[in-house]
Amino acid sequence: MCFTTLSFYFFIKKSEFLWYSIYIVVTFVYVCGLKFGIYEFVFNDNYISYWVSQSFLFVDNIVYLFFFASFLQSKREYPFVHFLVQVLAVLNIIILICIGVLFVLEDTIGFIFITQNAYAILNFTALLGLAYLMYVGKDPLAYVMALATSAYFAAPLVRTFFRPRKTDFCWMGSII
Repeated sequence: MCFTTLSFYFFIKKSEFLWYSIYIVVTFVYVCGLKFGIYEFVFNDNYISYWVSQSFLFVDNIVYLFFFASFLQSKREYPFVHFLVQVLAVLNIIILICIGVLFVLEDTIGFIFITQNAYAILNFTALLGLAYLMYVGKDPLAYVMALATSAYFAAPLVRTFFRPRKTDFCWMGSII
């Protein structure tokens, strides 16, 4: 998929294909890094691996936001949505900086607090923007993008608010 969208970028020269290719690569690295132990292999430390893997989620958000804005041509077609995309991208960058600072300070509790609350706040804000896009959408493409992206941002919110109690699970998520 990455090579297909990247080849579209080289032939058509539309930035949304480049952004989507980058998004696919970042998502692949995040998922495979956890699943196949790539982070542990590269960093040789489970502690650093976890911090890096969680940081990839925020990088993934930033790249997806750029794809979204480019695909919808939000700067021209939906100025408020474009503004919201910019705000969310800056917030993701600020969160990445905070994660880096907390890592240097070895503040695991702060890291967990920041990441858990950041996911909820960013995703809720994104869903509000997507609801607005559904309201002001000018063409079917806007509705399709809003619905598809809503699923992307709603899943972590559902997980956050409907996850099992902590007493049912140990730290790494396996059932006790």
